[in-house]
Amino acid sequence: MRTAYFIVAIALGVALPETSDAQLSPSANWAAHTANQYRVVPDVTYLTASNYESKLDIYARRDVTTPQPTLVYFHGGFWAAGTKEGSLLSLIPWMEMGWNVVNVEYRLAASLLRRRLLKTASARCASSRRKPRPTTST
Repeated sequence: MRTAYFIVAIALGVALPETSDAQLSPSANWAAHTANQYRVVPDVTYLTASNYESKLDIYARRDVTTPQPTLVYFHGGFWAAGTKEGSLLSLIPWMEMGWNVVNVEYRLAASLLRRRLLKTASARCASSRRKPRPTTST
């Protein structure tokens, strides 16, 4: 019985193509080596305002000592949607070309508008408590 298993194993080894010699596509090869080629500095705070920290991620090439082209990337969404983490795939073409990338996060307008509306409403309530409004008779 052992001999039969041994013969089947040898037959399969000869019949199946070797996968250890397979070549990666250029994109797969790039992806496999990117972690060694780029230094990542995540969540660097560049601004703190109203208890909100605006952050950015830096992707810098390790193998260079001279100034390199750098893309400063602001994600789309018209200040209403999106995150820097959600736009990582948009950075890949630039990194494939060997560029450094700075991926910037910013406060969304919806949160600013909401905060401004609450502040305005709060100020209105406070001012209406301080000064009685004059009544007009018609």
